Formats: sequence, C-alpha cells, structure tokens
Amino acid sequence: MKQQWQTILTTATFTGNPWKGKIMNWKSRKFWICVAAALASLGTGIAGIAVGNQTVAMIGMICTVASAAIYSFCEAWVDQASVSSNTTATTNTTTQTTVMKSEDKA
Repeated sequence: MKQQWQTILTTATFTGNPWKGKIMNWKSRKFWICVAAALASLGTGIAGIAVGNQTVAMIGMICTVASAAIYSFCEAWVDQASVSSNTTATTNTTTQTTVMKSEDKA
C-alpha cells in the first residue's frame, strides 16, 4: 500500500495551487456578510421553533437559503466581470526585412 502511494505521488504532476482561490474567499467581505446573514436567519428560525411560532421559523429558513443564493449570485457576477475585464484581443504583425550585401545586388 505504501509503495502504491509513493508511486502515485512521484508520478503525479501538480499544476498551480488548488487552494489559492479558496483561501482568498475567507478574506472576502461578501463571504463574511453571507455568514452573518445566514447565522442571523438561522437564529431567527431556531427562535421561531423554540417559541412555537411556525411563521417566524419559516421566515428564518427562507432567509437562510436566500442569503446563500444571493452570495452565489454575487460571486458569479464578480467572477464574470473579472473575466470580461481581463480578456483582451492582441494582434501581432510580423515584418520581414532582407539585408543584402552591395555585391549581391548585381
């Protein structure tokens, strides 16, 4: 078993850092706002269940799902804007210059 893992690890090729984009999400204000909204909504739902008010419990559940959906939409929107702003069209023109000695002209 140990030999198999050594073979897999030595033959695998890793490109880039797979955690690069994931770690940056922890520093995102959008992420923390989503976490706060989800926790507040979840707390509202739990309070509704504890009190026995089904309407408050449903509102808490709906708001929890809505906060996750809004976060997902915002992340997709920002990513789309980032991709479209980084896309540029470049045109390369190549010119060819031939240098001849004066003796070769005749």
